[in-house]
Amino acid sequence: MTSNQSSMDQPSVATPHLPWELIEAILVHVVVAQYPLTRHRCESTPLKGDAKIEHELRQYLHVGRGLTRVRRAIVVRFPACDISQAVADGRIDRLNARIAVDPVVNANTVRQNVLQQAAQRGDTAVLQWLLDRPEAWRLCAVLRRYSESVLAAAATRNDVSFCDWWLSRIARVDVRGAMTRALKVATEHGHTRVLEWWVDHGFPVAKHTSQFTRTAATYGRIDVLEWIVQRGLPIRQSNDAMDAASAHGRIDVLEWWCDALERGIVRKLPFQAPLFKASAGNHVDVLDWWWRKFGCVSSSKDRDYGVVVASQRGHLEALDWWLADTKRWGGGNVPTMNMALCAALIKNEVAVLDRWKRLVVASRAADVDQSRRRSIFPRAMNAWVL
Repeated sequence: MTSNQSSMDQPSVATPHLPWELIEAILVHVVVAQYPLTRHRCESTPLKGDAKIEHELRQYLHVGRGLTRVRRAIVVRFPACDISQAVADGRIDRLNARIAVDPVVNANTVRQNVLQQAAQRGDTAVLQWLLDRPEAWRLCAVLRRYSESVLAAAATRNDVSFCDWWLSRIARVDVRGAMTRALKVATEHGHTRVLEWWVDHGFPVAKHTSQFTRTAATYGRIDVLEWIVQRGLPIRQSNDAMDAASAHGRIDVLEWWCDALERGIVRKLPFQAPLFKASAGNHVDVLDWWWRKFGCVSSSKDRDYGVVVASQRGHLEALDWWLADTKRWGGGNVPTMNMALCAALIKNEVAVLDRWKRLVVASRAADVDQSRRRSIFPRAMNAWVL
């Protein structure tokens, strides 16, 4: 008898069949012993070892498929099924998976920064899920504190439907307190639908038109300015608005205000052009616009601060604009010149200092030439008379 024949004649050992209850108990014991509960996590952001943990837990879930206790032990330890993490990720499916195995979920344990993130991104599905929990007694009070930033974020997204939802679930008084910032943000982005929403819901938008008129001029939002006119809201502070437009190089807005004067929307425009504000932004095109539109009318403040601020900020183009015409800068104001030189020196604006040096040298040469001519002319006259 060969060795192969002897091995074939030996009886085979039967694979043991363990009862499912014992398998379930073993798997639950292993999972509980090796992996912590997610409620013990201090952060809602994914941790370094989360991917490895999730991979391992998926293997146990595959083995124990259909075993309720195993599934529950895994889900409550699965990092992505942590309530705060699921809220941060906007995953309703994971929230539902969590309550399917752990119905007693205290929504009040959700971290406040996570709530604010969900509200700021406009995740009404997640917020509604949390508010529908019977034990969520303080969530509304917590969310109410975020009304200003949340409605400003909605204005950025042009999300009117979220504004409706927030108004229906959060106290109206808190929404009203958040109005000013939301109007400003909506104006910056030109979202007139959001502005319409505030008006249509009876909020006192008219009291704030002077503020977001300036904002519209700053960001070049002619569409918002036209919307204010079409809605019949009072349009005020043309001086501030044109100052802001000049400071930010918005010639199209300046033209709009001139057209508004012709249409009778405003009664007057600034008497003196804010040239020094255009100089602060190095907007030579705006300087030219004011000079051509209203002639050579500049205040002493413009002449003084225009060259000083251009020197301080190193705006050589704006400085050259002032120095190119004696009607703009006559050169006789020595204190202002000293201020400009000191400002450029402090900021180490070498090009500006060189420009002033060339101006002084040229001016000195011209003075010497004139004095020389005056001294030569009398001698010539005396010689001719004699």
